[in-house]
Formats: sequence, C-alpha cells, structure tokens
Amino acid sequence: MARNDLPNPNAPNFSQRLREAVMTYLGRQGDPLDRGITLRDLIEGGIARLRPGYTAGQAAASGGALPIAPEVQAEEPDLTPPPTPTGFAVLAAISHVFIEHDAPLYLQGHGHLRTRVYGKLVAPGDPLPVFADAVEITQFTGTIHAHPSNPATTWRLWIKWESLDGVLSVSPAGGTNGLAVTTGQDVSKMVEAMTGVGKPFTVLTAPTVIGGVIFPAGIYATWAFIQDAQVTNAKIANLAVDTAQIANSAITTAKIGDAQITNAKIDTLDAAKITAGFLSADRIDAGAISAAKIDSRGLSIKDAAGNILLAAGSPLAVGNVSGLGTLATANSIAYVDITGAKPPSDADKTSANTAAAIANQGAFATLSQITSANASTYIADAAIGNAQIGGAIQSIDFSAGSAGWRIDKGGQAELNNGMFRGTVSAGTSPAVVGSSMTGSGAVLNPGGSFALGNASKNLSFDGSSLTMNGDLVVTGNIVNNAITQHAGVNLTAHSINTFGLGPADFNEEKVAMSIQISVPEGGAYQIVASLRCQHGRNSTVAVLSYFRLYVNSTVVNFLELYGGGSYGTGRENIVLAHTGAETGQLTIEVRTKRQDNVSAVSVLERSSMIVIVGKR
Repeated sequence: MARNDLPNPNAPNFSQRLREAVMTYLGRQGDPLDRGITLRDLIEGGIARLRPGYTAGQAAASGGALPIAPEVQAEEPDLTPPPTPTGFAVLAAISHVFIEHDAPLYLQGHGHLRTRVYGKLVAPGDPLPVFADAVEITQFTGTIHAHPSNPATTWRLWIKWESLDGVLSVSPAGGTNGLAVTTGQDVSKMVEAMTGVGKPFTVLTAPTVIGGVIFPAGIYATWAFIQDAQVTNAKIANLAVDTAQIANSAITTAKIGDAQITNAKIDTLDAAKITAGFLSADRIDAGAISAAKIDSRGLSIKDAAGNILLAAGSPLAVGNVSGLGTLATANSIAYVDITGAKPPSDADKTSANTAAAIANQGAFATLSQITSANASTYIADAAIGNAQIGGAIQSIDFSAGSAGWRIDKGGQAELNNGMFRGTVSAGTSPAVVGSSMTGSGAVLNPGGSFALGNASKNLSFDGSSLTMNGDLVVTGNIVNNAITQHAGVNLTAHSINTFGLGPADFNEEKVAMSIQISVPEGGAYQIVASLRCQHGRNSTVAVLSYFRLYVNSTVVNFLELYGGGSYGTGRENIVLAHTGAETGQLTIEVRTKRQDNVSAVSVLERSSMIVIVGKR
C-alpha cells in the first residue's frame, strides 16, 4: 500500500495524520511492508557495509556522502552453458529483419545476459551455408530485435544465448542451414520504374490542374489494359457512358430490368424465347403454325363475331351443325332406318336360332360346362398341350398344411407323400463323387447313395461307406460302443459319466468308466478324465486310494491319494490325462482301488471322460 502525502499543517487532522505516518514508518501499525528502512537496517541485514573510515555512531567524514557501500557477495562463476534457444523465428520487412525467441528463463551461469545473432548472406545459386560459415552480426537483450538490412537480401540466421558468467549455448538455434529470411523489394525503385513520361502510371503529390480539371494527389494510370472477363462488377457511374460502343451480338445475356424497353429493335425473334403472354393474330403469318404445334386442351373455336362454336369439354350445339337434318337432334336410330348390313333384330332372336338348332355342332352346342363326368367325352387324351395356369392347380380338398395338394405357377408345391423313381436333388448341381461331394445342396439317388452339404463340408453315402467331411459336434450323451471313429472326424464326447460307485474295495479294482474307440491309421487321440471322490481315515490309520487310466489294459496315468479327517472332509477333484498315437480298436478305462485294509471309507462320487480322436 503506497503512502499518501500529509495534509496541510493548518488542517484540523494534521496532528492525527502525522502520528499515523510516523507510527506506520516505525512499523508500529499498518502493513509491515510500509515500514521505513534505515541504513542500520541495511547494514545489519548484510545488504550494505560501512565505508572505510566510518564507525557506528560517527557522523559522515566528508561531504554528506552515505557512510555505507553495497555489500558485494563474491560468487563462484557458473560455467554451465545455457540451453539452445527455443522459439527462434525470423520475419522480414523491406529494410529490416525481425528476430525473436522465447523468454530466456534458464538459471545456468547465474541467468541470461544477452542473445548473439550469427548470419550469412546468400545469393541465388549459392550452396546452403552451415553455422561455421556464419559471423556474428548483432547482439540484443530481450526477446525481439530488429536488425537493419538492405532490401531484396536473403539471410541465413542462427542465435545463441550468453549467460551472466559469459558462457554461450553449445549448439545454436536455427538448425543445420539456419533460418532463411528475405527482405522485401525497394519500393522507391519500383515506383521510379513505373512512373514518369511514357510510363503506365503518374504520381501526383499535390492537387494538380490538368486540362482544366483538378486532380487530387494520388497515383493515376496513364494507360492500362484489362484481360477478358476480369471485371466482375463495373465501376461506372450512372449516365457516365453517353453512347455505348457495343459490337453486334456482343451482349449474350441481357442485363435489362422488367418493362425497361419501350419499343424493341429486334431483327429476328425465336418462338422459344416467348414464355408468357400472347401474340395478336396479325403478328402471325398464315400457315405458320402446324396442327402438331397446337395443344387442343382448353381450346375454343369462335366465329367472326366472337361467338364460341366449339369448346373443349362442352357439347356441340345443334344450331352450329348443318347438313344432318333431324339426325342432328335424334337421341336414337330406329332399326328400320338402317340400310345395308344390320345387326340381328329382336325377331331373329328366336328358339329357331338357338345353339341346339345350329347344324353340324353336335351335343357340344348345348353343353353348359365340362365336368369330371363328361371330360373324357369332350376332351381327347393328350388334347391339351401346355396348360395355361394363371394361379395354381390344386385338389378340391386342399387345405394348407393339412390336406390335399397344390402346385402354383411359381413352382411351389405342397403334398403329403411322394414316391420318386429317379434322382431327387436340390441346390446347385449336387453329386456324390466317391467319398466326397461336388456342387452344393442335397441329392438322393435311386440306388440309395446321397450327399448333403457342399464341396468342402458334407455328409455322403456312396452305396457302401458313409463319409463325413467336417466336424461332428455332439451336445448330448454318446453311449459306449456307439461310434466307430474314421479319419478326418473330430469326436467330442461331453457326457460319458458315472455316479455313486460307492466305497472302493480293498485290493480289488473297480471300473469307474469305460469307452471303446477306433483310431484310424495316421490318427491320434487325447483323453481327459475328471473324477470326484471322498476318502477318510479311522482314528489311527490313513486311507490310501489310487485311480488308474488304462488303454487296452495298459496303465498310462495314475494318481494316489491319502485320506484325512473324518468321512466327507477328504473330498478332492482329480484329473487324469493322456495323449496317444495307437491305432485300431482301443478300450479306455478308469479304475479305482483302496489299498489299506482299514475300517475306513473311500467313495468315488462321480466321474466323466472326454476322448478326442482325429488325424495327426
């Protein structure tokens, strides 16, 4: 908070304000930052020291000079180089190059002193310079500097920072070839080249009278050319063009407002240019409009007096028709008034002229309809070549999804049962080829062979072997001995399970589960058996049980378990696995046995086994 001046000594609050100022100066009241600082404070704070010849309590030895001098703390120089400058950028004017960089906030060498600028003049065609080619051209403090330069001059520039301890940045900013900057052209030379006698521009530095007209100061075009289509909006004042100098047909799209032409001077008018209004009859040449050019909708024909004789949508008045006599007003024509060929009269429509009386027509002349009872009488065998069916043919009792049959014109059919003596196929050219299939869809041949699927994944029967190309996925149980494994089929048996085998016998194996498989030549198999058991112990002896995995009565894996605690507390899950390459018919078993003859219980609660067979 800054101090305010004391009031005038004659002011009524002078004493109070003076006391407040003194108390604040002594630091007895107010903000401590407003307290006064004495020379003693500076000396005791280590900021200043007594000059030689002065002691505390002495007056100045001479001339009123301060008895103190700054206390200079000797510092070890920091020779750590400053960092490479950041934010280095250059910008050119006509006669200056502007150089800028980020604020130098580094602390190496006790902080920033100045920036040194290095440059190299480059002429067109010169090779790109490097920093070793440059010389120092200027120095500056701060972050922005304007360096004078000649116009049309190209520089390559670098900068380094210098610390207070006189150490420069190791690497300059500006990269390998420095930042390029080119000053602008000398405008005075350009103006000199463009103005003067015989030049395209004239410069008036003051108002000038030319031809009796005062021209204000400015730059004027002595003569100029404008490229075609370069003027988009004409800058011509109203009435500034007295007589238009426009060549014939030079205006392609008229820029004329509505009703601005009072008497058109048009040599030839195309009818396509008339989109509204009308033309009077005396403006149309006789025979100039053909009938094909007239739209009769809404057309009316008038007589010379302007009366409508015939109009579209209105009946022809009797008075406008001549030469027809009474026929013009007749509502009907009597039979006797028709001459020449006549239609049959009512008198001709008698029983003598019925179909039964017409000669050479037979019984068909009196037939009312063809039924199932008389169809063979009136329609000979094979008399119908191709039936013309508009919808469908069907049995009388047809009911969709329940009774009868139906075939529609689209080829869809619905029947109850059918017998086919030939091949039945669906899809795209399906066929059985050995143990595989071609095409896609399904085919059933008279000999019993069939194929379902496509050329890569299919089920086929060639009359002797059933072949499946693809994966068989089983989601239910597969009973023992139900499947014989063939090459190329992956079998996954999810639920080969046993439950509640009861206590394992002493020294007698029990078969927990068994499955038989057939592994083809070149095949392999993998077994994973999972068992859950309980085993206990009596008060003194632990129970030892084992579980063995057999392939063709050969043990391939086993596990022994010791029971502990009372019955039920020794429950464990056991996994036995095996991978083999034997081929042929294999019997896979899991067996269990209790080895200790003690009064303890060892129970196999349940077991399951998965066998996967496939080609190697």
